[in-house]
Amino acid sequence: MSSSLFNLFFNNNQYINCNKVNIIKETIQNEFTNQNQKLNMYPLIEINESNDSYIINVELPGIPIDQIKISINNNFILTIRIYKNNEKVSNGNNNIIFSDRKFGIFERNINFQKVKEKINFSTLSSNLENGILTLKIKKKKSSPI
Repeated sequence: MSSSLFNLFFNNNQYINCNKVNIIKETIQNEFTNQNQKLNMYPLIEINESNDSYIINVELPGIPIDQIKISINNNFILTIRIYKNNEKVSNGNNNIIFSDRKFGIFERNINFQKVKEKINFSTLSSNLENGILTLKIKKKKSSPI
């Protein structure tokens, strides 16, 4: 935050008047707007490997299943795309003065090129429960030698 915001709070022995509150509100909004524009947002993932499959857990709290798209391209890249609509929440006569929530299209790409010979993409299954999307891709059965 800027030093002027610090000075408004700590270097003034008088009560903060309404004009200064508006300046503070605008400063906070501008700081966070600038930070959010610089961030590259995507869902957080965890990839696990078991003996027979790869399991991908994706954090998607509050995202309904109809706003999630999963695809695999010819280069063996799995894409998870989320569409999060801008839903403004207000309490009666209160107006939102700051929001740290993100809206838009977020996506994550996972490259399976190195293990493409081991994976059977037609077995991809998914489950969304408690804000965690679980994708499971079974490995091809290896033939005995």
